[in-house]
Amino acid sequence: MFLRSAALLLLTPVVLGLPNGYGYRPGMGWEGDYQNPLAPGPGRGNASYIASIAHFMASGKLSSGKTLKQLGYWYVNPSSSWDEMTRTPSGQLQPRKDFYPDGIEPTVSLIHSLNLSYGSYGDRGNLDCDKRPGQLGHEMEDAKYFASIGVDWFKEDSCYDSGDQDIAIQHYATMRDAFNASGRKIWFALCGWKPWYASRADGGNVLANSARIGPDTGGGWQAVLQNVDNSLHLGQYAGAHESGGFWNDGSLQLAPGVGCHSNSPCSDSKQCTGGQKCENGICQGGGFSDATCMTQERHRSQFSLWCILGMNLVMTGNLPLIAEKDPYNMDTWSNGEAIAVNQDASAWSSTRYGDRMDGGPPLAGGGELVKTEYSAANVAECGGEPQLQQWLIGPAVNNTVDCNSTGHGLYLALADCTTELIYDGCSFDPKVKTCSGVGNYSHFMFDLKEDSSLRSRYNPDWCVTVNTVTDAVSAAPCTSPLQITQKWNYTSGNIQTQSGKCLTAAGAAPTNKGTTAVFGRPLTSSDQHGAYAILLLNNDNNKTNVTCDTNCIQNMKFPADFPLNQVYIRDLWMHKSMEGSFNIMKGFEFEVEGGGASMMMKICASQQECTQEHTLL
Repeated sequence: MFLRSAALLLLTPVVLGLPNGYGYRPGMGWEGDYQNPLAPGPGRGNASYIASIAHFMASGKLSSGKTLKQLGYWYVNPSSSWDEMTRTPSGQLQPRKDFYPDGIEPTVSLIHSLNLSYGSYGDRGNLDCDKRPGQLGHEMEDAKYFASIGVDWFKEDSCYDSGDQDIAIQHYATMRDAFNASGRKIWFALCGWKPWYASRADGGNVLANSARIGPDTGGGWQAVLQNVDNSLHLGQYAGAHESGGFWNDGSLQLAPGVGCHSNSPCSDSKQCTGGQKCENGICQGGGFSDATCMTQERHRSQFSLWCILGMNLVMTGNLPLIAEKDPYNMDTWSNGEAIAVNQDASAWSSTRYGDRMDGGPPLAGGGELVKTEYSAANVAECGGEPQLQQWLIGPAVNNTVDCNSTGHGLYLALADCTTELIYDGCSFDPKVKTCSGVGNYSHFMFDLKEDSSLRSRYNPDWCVTVNTVTDAVSAAPCTSPLQITQKWNYTSGNIQTQSGKCLTAAGAAPTNKGTTAVFGRPLTSSDQHGAYAILLLNNDNNKTNVTCDTNCIQNMKFPADFPLNQVYIRDLWMHKSMEGSFNIMKGFEFEVEGGGASMMMKICASQQECTQEHTLL
């Protein structure tokens, strides 16, 4: 695919923001959520595990001879499950005694003694995603507690609270104000999974230092691409200002192997993970596919995309073991030249030069700015799409709607634990945090009851309800007596309404869209003409030329005196300049491997600028 004309949005720093002095650059650190399949760790860790992470970040030598702290990784964020299931009788949060037998203060002190920063976790609702205490109604006392123990970064999730935008903003604003009154400067990281947290006038840069703008990346490559698509619409809201800054957060960095078939030998399904089953002596299924699998190429592309898009860089997993067992992973996260793009003093986000004037089609499996790649649930005439109307339900699975691994491979699910019903891939992992909690997938589960209702296991008072006019399906409060729109039958593998229509999956699970894209952003430079960071992404299945043609060059808006007839190009992953100079007045193209591979480069006006290795040191 050749990239033709596209509009360029030059992004300038915003002028409003949370005045806490944080966020002049995107945040960098580690969070205790996802794992590297080659170097597994305990996930949510105790004091000794957190200490091992902090020591490695501060002093563990990488292949470059530098440390992660020297590269800019400062924040150590254990994430959820750090506290007990209940508050003290006086209403105070309490660290888990099995994780922190001496209290949490020694762990925080250790991290600070290494000149690193400590991050904690909570939720704007009554409970967090692990069903531990949330901050709703306790904002002031919790902010004082976090300040007293030395918290530097606070991630506030969005489980177990209203999905209404105004209420969500109000609850986050209450916590923001509580932190501002606490006497300690704390990076406020919203985790609401929706783009509007960045784009609303009362959100984004006046509400926090960063905000999650899409789904958890634990879903694999398609979730990565959805965050990229969302970010491209939101770059105008990101940037630094006179008293800090705000950045779009695309969720966590993933290691190679996440979202892939494990193909591990087995004798029983209990030996398989991620919802896979033991078939013919091999762990298979689980909803993983070529579309979700984080290959080495996609793993490196995610990091490159986060760098050029100016999003938070947050590593995951057992870092010391990753350095030992998976050096490719660690070499990716420690690429100083790519990090320098992310942390560039221009403090701009990126834009995309796509194959349409609006920047090109979505990279993920479909969707608009405010939607994920998943399709809304609906019913249709039975028999029209028989494969898409087969659902596994019955005594063998306790009358619970389950994934049909031999059919369409989709689940019925509550989108982000709201009443919106979607179709989602069958991907289960006991270590992954969902909106229902860690390893909790109750929002994927629906029980067919004796009264013919199909009730959510996440909230048994919600019934699957059909709109008889539009055929749309959603969750709604169960009525008494039960309305006909909330009654279902299960016949020959079909879930049918009383009028005889069948629940119908929308096509297939999110798949690779097979497109290419060019991303770019200006950089600060010692040369008077400046420099540009460029990323070429090939999400096609095959190796192909990714092209930036004349219109693409024009839309980059190089300065008038930029010598386009003689530029120099540096490959930021090969860490070397390409031989000779290039005339790019009419564009350029490079061959890029397929399947989500990418190429990241810097275009310079002077040979000296492109010869030097620019890092944060």
